[in-house]
Amino acid sequence: MTLKYVTSILFFALLGCKSTHPTHTQNVENAITKNALQLLKDKRFHSVSIAVLKDGKSTIKHFGELTIGKGNKPNDSTLYELASVTKTFTGYIAAKAVLDKKLSLEDDIRMYLMILIPI
Repeated sequence: MTLKYVTSILFFALLGCKSTHPTHTQNVENAITKNALQLLKDKRFHSVSIAVLKDGKSTIKHFGELTIGKGNKPNDSTLYELASVTKTFTGYIAAKAVLDKKLSLEDDIRMYLMILIPI
């Protein structure tokens, strides 16, 4: 999946977040559904999963099928290849962790990799 397509997915996800009232979970779900179904009208996409974290509450919805015609729907364990956009997310999360004093720029990165990749 190219960066252009992933950017479109993220745009629709963020658009859905912005257009909802903060206290209504149903509005978040409706916005996710509306944007996901709009995205799936484009034949280049056959599945999409959108997660929104708002006011400490998460809403996750999955749409479409992983393999066209197989009926295998995405779920919480589905992995999507994000390619280069992963670097942007990682940078953002690391920067936020530094600002929140959960990570120091002087830390040895291997300390965190050991958590993810046990040797």
